[in-house]
Amino acid sequence: MKARQIHIDLMTDVLEDTLRRLAAIAGDNRFKDERRDGLLEEARTAGLAELGSRFVAERNRLEGQRAAAVDVLRRRLITPTPERALQLLYVRELLLNATWPGQDVVDLLACWKERLEAGDLVAGEIYRDFLPAYLRHHVPPYNQRPAPPLPDELFTLSQQTDRALMTTKEQEAADRIIEIAEIIEALETSYCDTRTRIEEVRFDQHTITVTTV
Repeated sequence: MKARQIHIDLMTDVLEDTLRRLAAIAGDNRFKDERRDGLLEEARTAGLAELGSRFVAERNRLEGQRAAAVDVLRRRLITPTPERALQLLYVRELLLNATWPGQDVVDLLACWKERLEAGDLVAGEIYRDFLPAYLRHHVPPYNQRPAPPLPDELFTLSQQTDRALMTTKEQEAADRIIEIAEIIEALETSYCDTRTRIEEVRFDQHTITVTTV
């Protein structure tokens, strides 16, 4: 939240600086009305240019950080070691042929959750990779036509499994990607609102009127 506010303040600072310049020009009695109007428009244009420049620079910087975090996740070791591959194969055959048959979706999801809570990431990985297809082929009502959507809890457990399989660095990168997306959204909203306020400033004799967005 603090980081997002810092980026919003970048836009607000431009607005405040532009309004100060506009107010100084509007209140300067040395200028005739025509000259004053020209200077006010120049100040408004300069403010909009500065706003756009800061927005693009900050968004590009954030996009660079997001790309770096995405690269961390892209480099994840997807291919298991020979030892882990044997573990995965053994547990998959055990679950598919001995544990899952006869269980309904409630039991299957409960067992998945228990395995995660117990720290059994080998079983968790098999549940994540194979349970959706198993439900579609073997477990009513998901093996019927038309089939209902898979339960939301399945996707929640899949996300929890993904995170549990990450290293600390990968978890930090995943969190940073989400944080940056929220910051960029807030930055874009602040930019649009600030631009509108600068564009809609009205000059009335020696005063300026600012639209509240």
